Amino acid sequence: MNGGADARRYLLDTNVLSEAMKRDCDPHVLDFLQSLDLPQAFISTISVTELLHGIERLPDGKRRRQLEQALEHLLATFGSRILPFDLPASLNCAAMLAMRERNGRPTAFADAQIAATAKANACVVATRNIKDFEGAGVQLVDPWDF
Repeated sequence: MNGGADARRYLLDTNVLSEAMKRDCDPHVLDFLQSLDLPQAFISTISVTELLHGIERLPDGKRRRQLEQALEHLLATFGSRILPFDLPASLNCAAMLAMRERNGRPTAFADAQIAATAKANACVVATRNIKDFEGAGVQLVDPWDF
């Protein structure tokens, strides 16, 4: 993340963070992340929870330790740019869940929380799972297509 010209704010979905934590990160995702202006890149507490949950499910061992270290680095890198699921996001989330259910396109609760957090903070959602976020009232970008 080196200070690209794009002034938009981005909320990175869990799948982008998970990819970035891999030793063999997809080159498109890596290019996308390197193009971001670091102060304009955010993560959510929801993604932190999802990543921690995945790590906690692993047995003790080398892979778990590597992921724990990668997550510690991620948390240190983002610091104050970790967005909480707060009241404005909660209000957005409830409306979004109901709307998608009415339209026959229910979404996972965590995805709705991430989209609602992005909407409350005027962020574009960077995700591989575009269909999970369509119609959520947020702009989307797929880093795998960057």
